[in-house]
Amino acid sequence: MNRLTSAAISQALASTDLMRRGYAVYKAQSTAYPADLLAISDQGSTLRIKVKTVRRRADGSINTLEPPAGVDVLALVIDGEIRYEPKTLENGL
Repeated sequence: MNRLTSAAISQALASTDLMRRGYAVYKAQSTAYPADLLAISDQGSTLRIKVKTVRRRADGSINTLEPPAGVDVLALVIDGEIRYEPKTLENGL
């Protein structure tokens, strides 16, 4: 599978997970915007989310990543599962 297909699948998985958690989810239309998704909670809080497809190392670990400027949360898609970084009570993830 090529990189663009993998990225599209990861964004779809993250969008679905966020909607299941009660967020309204919008996809960025420009690649110039640092976030891939905008998620809005029922209370009106907004999260800018960057989706990254991550592969595990041979020992099962993954690289530690920080959200880039203009992004609140990373959605790390690892073998079809989603992990959000940073995990905080404020973002509800």
